[in-house]
Amino acid sequence: MDTDFDILIIKYLDGSASQEEKIHLEEWLKAAEENRALFSEIRTIWMSSEVELASSLQTEIELEKLRGSIKGLISREKTKLGLSGKSRFTDIPLFYKLTQIAAVLLIVLNIFYFFFAQQKPEVLPAKNRLLTAEGSKGRFILPDSTVVWLNSGSVLEYADNFSDNDRNVLVKGEAYFDVRRNEDMPFIVDAGKMQVKVLGTRFLVQNYENHKSEEVILHEGSVEVGIKGSGNMLLAEDQRISFFKADASIRRDTVNTQNYISWINEKLVLDNMALADIIINLERWYNVKIECPEKLSKSVRMSFTVYRESLTEILTSMQLVSPISYRWDEDDTIYISRK
Repeated sequence: MDTDFDILIIKYLDGSASQEEKIHLEEWLKAAEENRALFSEIRTIWMSSEVELASSLQTEIELEKLRGSIKGLISREKTKLGLSGKSRFTDIPLFYKLTQIAAVLLIVLNIFYFFFAQQKPEVLPAKNRLLTAEGSKGRFILPDSTVVWLNSGSVLEYADNFSDNDRNVLVKGEAYFDVRRNEDMPFIVDAGKMQVKVLGTRFLVQNYENHKSEEVILHEGSVEVGIKGSGNMLLAEDQRISFFKADASIRRDTVNTQNYISWINEKLVLDNMALADIIINLERWYNVKIECPEKLSKSVRMSFTVYRESLTEILTSMQLVSPISYRWDEDDTIYISRK
């Protein structure tokens, strides 16, 4: 594989590719099935990395174990994909993806060890941070074996002593949790004005700073949602609780959960969804900015599923089945209007 396209794929996945580069990549993908297969392999690695963290890093030996684990993960993945010798593509995306996740952790933990070794009494427990770039997604395993998926541009933080004394995490963005059950230690998610408390269940939290609302959607089990100043509420399966920032109002409704969690399975299922919500999903999926008049975005509804199609293919299909048209400006913004 041409190194230029290798780097271009990295830029596309981390959200830094320009509109011209995106078009160039789309043309390359359309040129050959082999190109699409290679892109799919790299994207799978990018989206599905798992990181297991040590619960206590109090000595240099433990820190070296963490470094060794990361190196081992890189080595195993390279062997699995045949990235040694005359490979079809370079290992730049793999190394970039793994270090993207591990770099922040190693920096934080190295700082923690430095202060610990100096026996500074004022040192606080280290914080671990998991994050995903714009246009990317990630799957992670927490120290208690809880699995969390982070959507585009999201951050999850937890203390280094997580699962020893508590199971508290902080979320900014969007996260889907499959919580390992522990009746003696509830799992608590802080997300803006909302706090979610569970023993073991599956649920989604949306808490983007630039969105008008914060939401919790229950997939399986039960959760207790606390909203600052409004008390606690229990959710049933397929229920959503929304907190609207503008007027501090709260709404509970029933939704098709698959519309909101399908992204964890590398597809978007949009079933009878308003154009306004479709736009939000497409912006995250393709890392683009889409503008649409509010009246139009609320009046049009559509159903379709996104797999590996390009954004151009999706927008063209939307034009065929609904009364909308689109144009792609030089500033990388897509403008949708009525036909």
